[in-house]
Amino acid sequence: MLIEAPLLRLFWDVVETTQSTDWVTLSDLALGRMLLQQVSKRVLLSREESQSLALYISSRTQLIRDITDDCKPGYYAISV
Repeated sequence: MLIEAPLLRLFWDVVETTQSTDWVTLSDLALGRMLLQQVSKRVLLSREESQSLALYISSRTQLIRDITDDCKPGYYAISV
């Protein structure tokens, strides 16, 4: 599973810019599909890239949810 750096940057840009207010109601599988679909709207993915990205997303679902929770308006992380 090798994912090129530009595709990873694009994926994380999608995570940061996609509305996350409804993500809480999505299952992990549905969230992964939605994110993969958003990336696919921006760039044409080969079958191998799509499969690799789907595996990458599924292995980082909790991180994705944590990051989007931290980016919600009104949320301020405190550094110690």
